Amino acid sequence: MLLLIKYTLLYGIVLMLVALGGMFSEHSGIINIALEGIMVIGGVAGVLTLTLLPADMSPFLVVLLTILAAALAGMVYSLLLAFASINLKADQTIGGTALNLLATAIAVVIAKYFSESGSAKLNYSNKPFLFSIGKLELSIFVPLGIVLLILLYFASDLSKVRSLRVEGNRFYSDEQICEMAGVGYDTRYLLRPAFLMENALKGGSLIEDVQVEKSWNGDIRIKVEEKHVIGYLVQEDAYVLLCSSGEQITLQEDEIGSIVNYPLLNGFSDEQLDSIAQAFDEVSEEVGAELIERISEILPYETSFNQNMMKIVMRDGNTLYGSYDSVGLLQIYQAALEQLEGKNVCFYMDGENQAMSKISCSEFESSDEEKKKQDKETDAKDEGSAEEKDANAADSGENETKQEEESAGEQTA
Repeated sequence: MLLLIKYTLLYGIVLMLVALGGMFSEHSGIINIALEGIMVIGGVAGVLTLTLLPADMSPFLVVLLTILAAALAGMVYSLLLAFASINLKADQTIGGTALNLLATAIAVVIAKYFSESGSAKLNYSNKPFLFSIGKLELSIFVPLGIVLLILLYFASDLSKVRSLRVEGNRFYSDEQICEMAGVGYDTRYLLRPAFLMENALKGGSLIEDVQVEKSWNGDIRIKVEEKHVIGYLVQEDAYVLLCSSGEQITLQEDEIGSIVNYPLLNGFSDEQLDSIAQAFDEVSEEVGAELIERISEILPYETSFNQNMMKIVMRDGNTLYGSYDSVGLLQIYQAALEQLEGKNVCFYMDGENQAMSKISCSEFESSDEEKKKQDKETDAKDEGSAEEKDANAADSGENETKQEEESAGEQTA
Protein backbone atom coordinates (compact mmCIF):
# COMPACT_ATOMS: atom_id res chain seq x y z
CA MET A 1 0.00 0.00 0.00
CA LEU A 2 2.85 2.37 0.86
CA LEU A 3 4.50 1.55 -2.45
CA LEU A 4 1.27 2.41 -4.28
CA ILE A 5 1.00 5.76 -2.47
CA LYS A 6 4.65 6.49 -3.17
CA TYR A 7 4.48 6.01 -6.93
CA THR A 8 1.04 7.63 -7.16
CA LEU A 9 2.35 10.82 -5.60
CA LEU A 10 5.60 10.73 -7.58
CA TYR A 11 4.12 10.27 -11.04
CA GLY A 12 0.93 12.15 -10.24
CA ILE A 13 2.83 15.34 -9.40
CA VAL A 14 4.86 15.14 -12.60
CA LEU A 15 1.78 14.64 -14.75
CA MET A 16 -0.11 17.42 -12.95
CA LEU A 17 2.72 19.86 -13.64
CA VAL A 18 2.62 18.96 -17.33
CA ALA A 19 -1.17 19.27 -17.35
CA LEU A 20 -0.90 22.71 -15.73
CA GLY A 21 1.49 23.79 -18.47
CA GLY A 22 -1.01 22.59 -21.05
CA MET A 23 -3.77 24.64 -19.39
CA PHE A 24 -1.68 27.80 -19.59
CA SER A 25 -0.96 27.08 -23.25
CA GLU A 26 -4.64 26.55 -24.04
CA HIS A 27 -5.55 29.71 -22.15
CA SER A 28 -3.14 31.72 -24.33
CA GLY A 29 -4.66 30.23 -27.48
CA ILE A 30 -1.87 27.73 -28.33
CA ILE A 31 -2.49 24.02 -28.84
CA ASN A 32 0.70 22.54 -27.39
CA ILE A 33 0.64 18.86 -28.35
CA ALA A 34 4.42 18.64 -27.78
CA LEU A 35 4.15 18.58 -23.97
CA GLU A 36 5.05 14.91 -23.85
CA GLY A 37 8.19 15.45 -25.95
CA ILE A 38 9.23 18.47 -23.86
CA MET A 39 8.79 16.40 -20.71
CA VAL A 40 10.93 13.55 -22.15
CA ILE A 41 13.77 15.89 -23.18
CA GLY A 42 13.71 17.58 -19.78
CA GLY A 43 13.80 14.22 -18.02
CA VAL A 44 16.73 12.98 -20.12
CA ALA A 45 18.67 16.19 -19.45
CA GLY A 46 18.04 15.93 -15.73
CA VAL A 47 19.06 12.27 -15.49
CA LEU A 48 22.15 12.90 -17.63
CA THR A 49 23.19 15.79 -15.38
CA LEU A 50 22.67 13.62 -12.30
CA THR A 51 24.80 10.86 -13.83
CA LEU A 52 27.72 13.13 -14.75
CA LEU A 53 27.90 15.02 -11.44
CA PRO A 54 30.48 13.88 -8.85
CA ALA A 55 29.20 11.51 -6.16
CA ASP A 56 30.61 13.64 -3.31
CA MET A 57 28.82 16.84 -4.36
CA SER A 58 26.42 18.48 -1.93
CA PRO A 59 22.86 17.05 -2.28
CA PHE A 60 21.45 20.58 -2.46
CA LEU A 61 23.67 21.48 -5.44
CA VAL A 62 22.84 18.17 -7.10
CA VAL A 63 19.11 18.85 -6.88
CA LEU A 64 19.49 22.48 -7.98
CA LEU A 65 21.68 21.76 -11.01
CA THR A 66 19.54 18.83 -12.09
CA ILE A 67 16.33 20.90 -12.01
CA LEU A 68 17.96 23.79 -13.86
CA ALA A 69 19.33 21.48 -16.55
CA ALA A 70 15.94 19.80 -17.06
CA ALA A 71 14.11 23.13 -17.24
CA LEU A 72 16.63 24.64 -19.67
CA ALA A 73 16.52 21.60 -21.98
CA GLY A 74 12.70 21.65 -22.03
CA MET A 75 12.64 25.37 -22.83
CA VAL A 76 15.13 24.99 -25.69
CA TYR A 77 13.20 22.05 -27.15
CA SER A 78 9.90 23.94 -26.96
CA LEU A 79 11.43 26.65 -29.16
CA LEU A 80 11.28 24.20 -32.05
CA LEU A 81 7.48 24.21 -31.88
CA ALA A 82 7.46 28.00 -31.68
CA PHE A 83 9.76 28.28 -34.73
CA ALA A 84 7.68 25.81 -36.76
CA SER A 85 4.33 27.42 -35.86
CA ILE A 86 5.28 31.11 -36.08
CA ASN A 87 8.06 31.34 -38.63
CA LEU A 88 7.19 28.39 -40.87
CA LYS A 89 3.39 28.72 -40.36
CA ALA A 90 3.17 24.97 -39.70
CA ASP A 91 0.14 23.34 -38.16
CA GLN A 92 0.50 23.22 -34.37
CA THR A 93 -1.03 19.76 -34.03
CA ILE A 94 1.21 18.16 -36.67
CA GLY A 95 4.30 19.95 -35.38
CA GLY A 96 3.60 18.88 -31.78
CA THR A 97 3.12 15.25 -32.79
CA ALA A 98 6.39 15.28 -34.74
CA LEU A 99 8.28 16.70 -31.75
CA ASN A 100 6.86 13.96 -29.49
CA LEU A 101 8.19 11.26 -31.84
CA LEU A 102 11.53 13.05 -32.19
CA ALA A 103 11.96 13.43 -28.40
CA THR A 104 11.58 9.68 -27.82
CA ALA A 105 14.23 8.91 -30.46
CA ILE A 106 16.62 11.52 -29.05
CA ALA A 107 16.22 10.12 -25.54
CA VAL A 108 17.07 6.57 -26.69
CA VAL A 109 20.15 7.72 -28.62
CA ILE A 110 21.49 9.83 -25.72
CA ALA A 111 20.85 7.07 -23.19
CA LYS A 112 22.72 4.48 -25.31
CA TYR A 113 25.62 6.84 -25.89
CA PHE A 114 26.21 7.60 -22.19
CA SER A 115 25.32 4.15 -20.87
CA GLU A 116 28.25 1.95 -19.88
CA SER A 117 26.41 -1.22 -20.88
CA GLY A 118 25.33 0.14 -24.25
CA SER A 119 21.63 -0.18 -23.41
CA ALA A 120 19.10 2.64 -23.31
CA LYS A 121 19.44 2.88 -19.53
CA LEU A 122 21.32 5.38 -17.38
CA ASN A 123 22.41 4.38 -13.88
CA TYR A 124 22.38 7.05 -11.20
CA SER A 125 21.86 7.49 -7.49
CA ASN A 126 18.66 9.36 -6.55
CA LYS A 127 19.35 9.60 -2.82
CA PRO A 128 19.61 13.43 -2.87
CA PHE A 129 15.99 13.55 -4.04
CA LEU A 130 14.55 11.23 -1.38
CA PHE A 131 13.30 11.76 2.17
CA SER A 132 11.38 9.52 4.53
CA ILE A 133 8.19 9.95 6.54
CA GLY A 134 8.16 6.91 8.78
CA LYS A 135 8.32 3.93 6.49
CA LEU A 136 7.20 5.97 3.48
CA GLU A 137 10.05 7.14 1.24
CA LEU A 138 9.16 10.07 -1.01
CA SER A 139 10.86 12.30 -3.52
CA ILE A 140 11.37 15.97 -2.77
CA PHE A 141 9.40 16.72 -5.91
CA VAL A 142 6.21 15.64 -4.15
CA PRO A 143 6.01 18.54 -1.64
CA LEU A 144 7.72 20.84 -4.12
CA GLY A 145 5.17 20.01 -6.77
CA ILE A 146 2.24 20.43 -4.38
CA VAL A 147 3.45 23.85 -3.22
CA LEU A 148 4.15 24.90 -6.79
CA LEU A 149 0.71 23.81 -7.94
CA ILE A 150 -0.96 25.76 -5.14
CA LEU A 151 1.05 28.91 -5.90
CA LEU A 152 0.41 28.66 -9.61
CA TYR A 153 -3.30 28.10 -9.02
CA PHE A 154 -3.71 31.24 -6.93
CA ALA A 155 -1.52 33.23 -9.32
CA SER A 156 -3.64 32.29 -12.31
CA ASP A 157 -7.13 33.36 -13.35
CA LEU A 158 -8.35 29.86 -12.56
CA SER A 159 -8.59 30.80 -8.89
CA LYS A 160 -10.75 33.88 -9.56
CA VAL A 161 -14.52 34.10 -9.50
CA ARG A 162 -15.96 33.24 -12.89
CA SER A 163 -19.55 34.43 -12.54
CA LEU A 164 -21.58 36.42 -10.02
CA ARG A 165 -25.36 36.31 -9.79
CA VAL A 166 -27.45 38.41 -7.42
CA GLU A 167 -31.14 37.61 -6.96
CA GLY A 168 -33.98 39.15 -4.96
CA ASN A 169 -32.53 42.66 -4.62
CA ARG A 170 -34.70 45.68 -5.35
CA PHE A 171 -33.29 48.56 -3.30
CA TYR A 172 -29.62 47.64 -3.53
CA SER A 173 -28.02 47.27 -6.96
CA ASP A 174 -25.97 44.23 -7.94
CA GLU A 175 -22.78 46.26 -7.60
CA GLN A 176 -23.72 47.38 -4.08
CA ILE A 177 -24.50 43.82 -3.01
CA CYS A 178 -21.16 42.55 -4.35
CA GLU A 179 -19.32 45.43 -2.71
CA MET A 180 -21.00 44.74 0.64
CA ALA A 181 -20.15 41.04 0.31
CA GLY A 182 -16.54 41.87 -0.53
CA VAL A 183 -16.52 39.82 -3.71
CA GLY A 184 -15.79 40.59 -7.35
CA TYR A 185 -14.37 39.04 -10.46
CA ASP A 186 -10.83 39.62 -9.15
CA THR A 187 -11.57 37.83 -5.88
CA ARG A 188 -9.81 34.53 -5.23
CA TYR A 189 -12.66 32.06 -5.11
CA LEU A 190 -11.34 29.85 -2.28
CA LEU A 191 -10.23 32.78 -0.12
CA ARG A 192 -13.76 34.17 0.33
CA PRO A 193 -15.93 31.59 2.13
CA ALA A 194 -19.71 31.78 1.86
CA PHE A 195 -20.29 32.44 5.58
CA LEU A 196 -18.06 35.53 5.48
CA MET A 197 -20.10 36.99 2.63
CA GLU A 198 -23.37 36.20 4.42
CA ASN A 199 -22.21 37.87 7.65
CA ALA A 200 -21.08 40.94 5.73
CA LEU A 201 -24.38 41.26 3.87
CA LYS A 202 -26.49 40.82 7.00
CA GLY A 203 -25.00 44.07 8.24
CA GLY A 204 -26.99 45.94 5.58
CA SER A 205 -29.83 48.00 7.04
CA LEU A 206 -32.37 46.70 4.49
CA ILE A 207 -31.21 43.07 4.31
CA GLU A 208 -33.72 40.70 5.92
CA ASP A 209 -31.99 37.45 5.00
CA VAL A 210 -29.25 36.27 2.63
CA GLN A 211 -27.97 32.98 1.27
CA VAL A 212 -24.71 32.50 -0.65
CA GLU A 213 -24.18 29.46 -2.86
CA LYS A 214 -20.78 28.55 -4.30
CA SER A 215 -20.20 25.92 -6.98
CA TRP A 216 -17.00 24.04 -7.70
CA ASN A 217 -16.40 25.81 -11.03
CA GLY A 218 -16.08 29.31 -9.52
CA ASP A 219 -19.71 30.47 -9.74
CA ILE A 220 -21.22 32.45 -6.85
CA ARG A 221 -24.95 32.95 -6.41
CA ILE A 222 -26.20 35.48 -3.84
CA LYS A 223 -29.88 35.29 -2.86
CA VAL A 224 -31.05 38.40 -1.02
CA GLU A 225 -34.31 39.00 0.82
CA GLU A 226 -34.83 42.70 1.47
CA LYS A 227 -37.23 44.32 3.89
CA HIS A 228 -40.60 45.29 2.42
CA VAL A 229 -40.25 49.03 1.75
CA ILE A 230 -43.41 51.13 1.37
CA GLY A 231 -41.91 54.53 0.63
CA TYR A 232 -39.71 57.27 1.98
CA LEU A 233 -40.10 60.39 4.11
CA VAL A 234 -38.13 63.61 4.28
CA GLN A 235 -37.38 64.53 7.87
CA GLU A 236 -35.05 67.42 8.71
CA ASP A 237 -32.94 67.09 5.56
CA ALA A 238 -32.72 63.31 6.06
CA TYR A 239 -34.31 60.61 3.94
CA VAL A 240 -36.06 57.89 5.90
CA LEU A 241 -37.50 54.65 4.53
CA LEU A 242 -40.73 53.25 5.94
CA CYS A 243 -40.98 49.46 6.01
CA SER A 244 -44.14 47.41 6.30
CA SER A 245 -42.98 46.31 9.75
CA GLY A 246 -43.27 49.93 10.89
CA GLU A 247 -39.50 50.33 11.10
CA GLN A 248 -38.08 53.63 9.88
CA ILE A 249 -34.54 53.48 8.47
CA THR A 250 -32.45 56.60 7.91
CA LEU A 251 -30.47 56.32 4.69
CA GLN A 252 -26.78 57.02 4.26
CA GLU A 253 -25.57 59.37 1.56
CA ASP A 254 -24.54 56.54 -0.77
CA GLU A 255 -28.01 54.97 -0.50
CA ILE A 256 -30.11 58.04 -1.32
CA GLY A 257 -29.93 57.44 -5.07
CA SER A 258 -32.07 54.28 -4.75
CA ILE A 259 -35.16 56.03 -3.36
CA VAL A 260 -36.27 57.21 -6.81
CA ASN A 261 -38.02 53.87 -7.26
CA TYR A 262 -40.22 54.34 -4.19
CA PRO A 263 -43.17 56.66 -3.45
CA LEU A 264 -42.92 59.76 -1.31
CA LEU A 265 -45.04 59.71 1.85
CA ASN A 266 -45.96 63.31 2.51
CA GLY A 267 -48.07 64.92 5.23
CA PHE A 268 -48.75 61.92 7.49
CA SER A 269 -48.46 61.86 11.26
CA ASP A 270 -46.53 59.11 13.06
CA GLU A 271 -49.79 57.41 14.01
CA GLN A 272 -51.00 57.45 10.42
CA LEU A 273 -47.66 56.06 9.20
CA ASP A 274 -48.00 53.14 11.61
CA SER A 275 -51.49 52.44 10.29
CA ILE A 276 -50.29 52.57 6.67
CA ALA A 277 -47.37 50.26 7.46
CA GLN A 278 -49.70 47.77 9.13
CA ALA A 279 -52.09 47.88 6.15
CA PHE A 280 -49.29 47.18 3.66
CA ASP A 281 -47.84 44.47 5.88
CA GLU A 282 -51.12 42.54 5.82
CA VAL A 283 -51.07 42.45 2.00
CA SER A 284 -47.29 42.25 1.49
CA GLU A 285 -47.60 39.09 -0.60
CA GLU A 286 -50.24 40.58 -2.92
CA VAL A 287 -48.78 44.09 -3.11
CA GLY A 288 -45.09 43.49 -3.72
CA ALA A 289 -42.19 45.71 -4.65
CA GLU A 290 -43.15 45.86 -8.33
CA LEU A 291 -46.54 47.43 -7.54
CA ILE A 292 -45.11 49.83 -4.97
CA GLU A 293 -42.51 51.05 -7.46
CA ARG A 294 -45.37 52.14 -9.75
CA ILE A 295 -46.54 54.65 -7.13
CA SER A 296 -45.15 58.18 -7.24
CA GLU A 297 -46.61 59.71 -4.07
CA ILE A 298 -48.99 58.89 -1.22
CA LEU A 299 -50.82 61.80 0.42
CA PRO A 300 -53.45 62.08 3.16
CA TYR A 301 -57.00 62.71 1.93
CA GLU A 302 -59.21 63.26 4.95
CA THR A 303 -62.96 63.45 4.42
CA SER A 304 -65.87 64.05 6.74
CA PHE A 305 -66.88 60.38 6.70
CA ASN A 306 -63.40 58.77 6.86
CA GLN A 307 -60.31 60.28 8.44
CA ASN A 308 -58.15 57.39 7.21
CA MET A 309 -58.42 58.17 3.52
CA MET A 310 -55.36 58.58 1.33
CA LYS A 311 -54.57 59.74 -2.18
CA ILE A 312 -52.22 57.55 -4.23
CA VAL A 313 -50.64 59.20 -7.26
CA MET A 314 -49.35 56.68 -9.78
CA ARG A 315 -46.34 57.22 -12.05
CA ASP A 316 -48.55 56.80 -15.13
CA GLY A 317 -50.60 59.88 -14.18
CA ASN A 318 -53.61 58.13 -12.64
CA THR A 319 -54.87 58.74 -9.11
CA LEU A 320 -56.38 56.33 -6.61
CA TYR A 321 -58.46 57.22 -3.55
CA GLY A 322 -59.16 54.84 -0.73
CA SER A 323 -58.81 54.05 2.94
CA TYR A 324 -55.83 52.33 4.54
CA ASP A 325 -57.56 48.96 4.54
CA SER A 326 -58.09 49.11 0.76
CA VAL A 327 -54.41 48.96 -0.29
CA GLY A 328 -54.84 45.30 -1.18
CA LEU A 329 -56.85 46.39 -4.22
CA LEU A 330 -53.66 47.69 -5.82
CA GLN A 331 -53.13 44.18 -7.17
CA ILE A 332 -56.10 44.60 -9.54
CA TYR A 333 -55.08 48.10 -10.63
CA GLN A 334 -53.51 46.96 -13.89
CA ALA A 335 -56.53 44.82 -14.79
CA ALA A 336 -58.88 47.75 -14.16
CA LEU A 337 -56.65 50.09 -16.13
CA GLU A 338 -56.63 47.85 -19.20
CA GLN A 339 -60.42 48.11 -19.43
CA LEU A 340 -60.22 51.89 -19.74
CA GLU A 341 -58.75 54.08 -22.44
CA GLY A 342 -56.52 57.06 -21.90
CA LYS A 343 -54.62 58.32 -18.88
CA ASN A 344 -55.30 60.66 -15.97
CA VAL A 345 -58.02 58.38 -14.66
CA CYS A 346 -59.20 58.41 -11.05
CA PHE A 347 -60.24 55.29 -9.15
CA TYR A 348 -61.95 54.73 -5.86
CA MET A 349 -60.82 51.68 -3.90
CA ASP A 350 -63.70 50.34 -1.82
CA GLY A 351 -62.05 48.28 0.89
CA GLU A 352 -65.34 47.18 2.42
CA ASN A 353 -66.68 45.65 -0.80
CA GLN A 354 -63.23 44.85 -2.24
CA ALA A 355 -63.98 46.64 -5.49
CA MET A 356 -62.35 49.34 -7.59
CA SER A 357 -64.41 51.75 -9.65
CA LYS A 358 -63.72 54.69 -11.90
CA ILE A 359 -64.76 58.07 -10.50
CA SER A 360 -64.78 61.68 -11.60
CA CYS A 361 -61.44 63.28 -10.85
CA SER A 362 -62.98 66.76 -10.72
CA GLU A 363 -65.40 65.68 -8.00
CA PHE A 364 -62.64 64.54 -5.67
CA GLU A 365 -60.34 67.40 -6.58
CA SER A 366 -63.09 69.98 -6.04
CA SER A 367 -64.02 68.47 -2.71
CA ASP A 368 -60.37 68.54 -1.78
CA GLU A 369 -60.11 72.20 -2.75
CA GLU A 370 -63.31 73.02 -0.85
CA LYS A 371 -61.93 71.29 2.21
CA LYS A 372 -58.71 73.30 1.96
CA LYS A 373 -60.78 76.47 1.54
CA GLN A 374 -62.89 75.61 4.56
CA ASP A 375 -59.75 74.94 6.56
CA LYS A 376 -58.36 78.31 5.56
CA GLU A 377 -61.63 80.03 6.49
CA THR A 378 -61.70 78.24 9.81
CA ASP A 379 -58.12 79.26 10.50
CA ALA A 380 -58.96 82.84 9.53
CA LYS A 381 -62.00 82.85 11.85
CA ASP A 382 -59.88 81.44 14.64
CA GLU A 383 -57.28 84.13 14.07
CA GLY A 384 -60.01 86.82 13.98
CA SER A 385 -61.56 85.52 17.19
CA ALA A 386 -58.15 85.52 18.83
CA GLU A 387 -57.50 89.09 17.73
CA GLU A 388 -60.94 90.19 18.94
CA LYS A 389 -60.32 88.56 22.29
CA ASP A 390 -56.96 90.30 22.54
CA ALA A 391 -58.60 93.66 21.67
CA ASN A 392 -61.35 93.16 24.27
CA ALA A 393 -58.78 92.21 26.83
CA ALA A 394 -56.77 95.33 26.02
CA ASP A 395 -59.90 97.55 26.28
CA SER A 396 -60.89 96.06 29.59
CA GLY A 397 -57.35 96.60 30.83
CA GLU A 398 -57.45 100.27 29.83
CA ASN A 399 -60.83 100.76 31.54
CA GLU A 400 -59.54 99.22 34.73
CA THR A 401 -56.48 101.47 34.62
CA LYS A 402 -58.65 104.59 34.21
CA GLN A 403 -60.92 103.56 37.07
CA GLU A 404 -57.94 103.03 39.32
CA GLU A 405 -56.51 106.44 38.42
CA GLU A 406 -59.88 108.18 39.09
CA SER A 407 -60.28 106.45 42.42
CA ALA A 408 -56.75 107.40 43.38
CA GLY A 409 -57.45 111.08 42.48
CA GLU A 410 -60.62 111.19 44.60
CA GLN A 411 -58.77 109.78 47.59
CA THR A 412 -56.07 112.43 47.18
CA ALA A 413 -58.66 115.22 47.04
